[in-house]
Amino acid sequence: MNDAVKAWVAALRSGDYKQTTGQLNKTVLDEQRFCCLGVLCDIQGRKWYQRGRSFHVLGRKFNETKAHRTMPPATALAQVGVSTMFAKELARKNDDGRDFNWIANFIETRIG
Repeated sequence: MNDAVKAWVAALRSGDYKQTTGQLNKTVLDEQRFCCLGVLCDIQGRKWYQRGRSFHVLGRKFNETKAHRTMPPATALAQVGVSTMFAKELARKNDDGRDFNWIANFIETRIG
């Protein structure tokens, strides 16, 4: 497991991030929340811009499929050696209610 994956897993377990579903990063009750892929973007230092309550990562073009809100840029995934297919699997698990600790364990099992 490379250092970038280790940092991602550590951030998921840190308790520093509140979890959300359906988007990489959004405000809920005046609190910024992240999905597991949003945590990845955040620790990589990706720049966010806000549209309403949603935050979007620079590097993704705004499009009508909403992928700009739900999937990181390909460059973010490449840094941790994650395919788009695996990222979609992680997003589904996040949105199905798996907590960050469970997701961190899953990442270690699959990538480690």
